[in-house]
Amino acid sequence: MTSIAIYAFNNCSGLTSITIPSTVTSIGQYAFNNCSGLTSITCEASTPPSCDSNPFTNIDTSIPVYVPENSMEIYRKRTYWKDFTNIQAIPSTSASLTDGDIFVNSSRWEFCDISYTRTFNNTNWQALYIPFSISYDDWKDDFDVAYINGVRQLDTNNDNVIDETIMDVYRIESGSLIPNTPYLIMAKTTGEKTIYANYTALLPSEESSIDCSTTIVKYIFTGTYRTIPAATLIENGYYAMGGGAVIMTDGTSDLKPYRWYLKIEARSPIYNVANAAKAITIRVMDEESETTGVNELQVTNDESPVYDLNGRRVDENTLKPGIYIKSGKKVVIK
Repeated sequence: MTSIAIYAFNNCSGLTSITIPSTVTSIGQYAFNNCSGLTSITCEASTPPSCDSNPFTNIDTSIPVYVPENSMEIYRKRTYWKDFTNIQAIPSTSASLTDGDIFVNSSRWEFCDISYTRTFNNTNWQALYIPFSISYDDWKDDFDVAYINGVRQLDTNNDNVIDETIMDVYRIESGSLIPNTPYLIMAKTTGEKTIYANYTALLPSEESSIDCSTTIVKYIFTGTYRTIPAATLIENGYYAMGGGAVIMTDGTSDLKPYRWYLKIEARSPIYNVANAAKAITIRVMDEESETTGVNELQVTNDESPVYDLNGRRVDENTLKPGIYIKSGKKVVIK
């Protein structure tokens, strides 16, 4: 909605309150004429909507009119709005989100103070999917945040077999995150952390996706606010983040809310998705070289597993000469 038409609520004496959304830029003539039952008006627009003649005729001008806090003085000077003598800041609501708890929300909440608490047991990259926007200043002291730029497949020995799959990401060092969008987050120290965002919008709990493609396959990243059982991950061939890499689960761990999962789809019936790498290495593109760890979704002991470049877990005691990944680094066995 961008406008309220002339006479839209004319003589609606039973109307007791109304919230005008931030998208509205104009209000028509006599739109709220004789709405004598109004006890409050909320206008979410930072810039007061323009008004045709007499939009608020025969309304008690002492009722509270709630507007964005930073726009109160503008409303107090704007024609027709300035007739109201009790212009106040919109009361902020609050929402406390806890990692691991299922999040269900069917509507958009404006002007919300939000906190999101999560325990970081390591300083590896992890999946992040949240229903509100945070700015660089909100996270810069405690976290690095990155966006997904693309996925590459490498045939390192030119034998027409994919030897390594790499997901390229870029650290974000300015601006804000887009709600309901898959990102990566890395804590600078371990422990329980809380991200705060004030006077922002809390979006509905939607499962949104982003994707990127090679000539062979399509990589689809989908965020979720529900718990996805390990059996479902296995059944659908989903990948998830664990220990700093994107891997196929071994069936021991469910995917928690506020994260995303990856589905690989073949772009050609000739390609068998089952032959895709079981682990995808993360590379931060603003650094010369970085390969993060490849572990299970939940590490239950201190022994770091070893993977070959096809993402297959191998026995460390029987390694043949070659290149392997362990504890976030490439290891060369001669």
